Amino acid sequence: MQNSKIEKNRDPITNHSCGWRYFKIRGAIREVETIATGHGIKILNRLNKIYGKASWRKLKGICHVELEDGSVLEAEVHWYEGHGIGKKEIKIKKYL
Repeated sequence: MQNSKIEKNRDPITNHSCGWRYFKIRGAIREVETIATGHGIKILNRLNKIYGKASWRKLKGICHVELEDGSVLEAEVHWYEGHGIGKKEIKIKKYL
């Protein structure tokens, strides 16, 4: 039997996964900071292999996230961004 909460509406543009949790970003990401660039990114080879070669940066910021149960929380999120590719692998690092 499928779990309807997890299976429904898994659009990768609006829904993101963080381990076993799926969430949506609500509103804009603010206080964006660059954490690492280029060879300072530990998984640079994997990013290039999966998404294509690009000038990759690891960033962090604060935003509101909507969890599967409908609750909306403020969280710090981290993600990778490649020039011409966009945001990839958005993760919740901590709730604020």
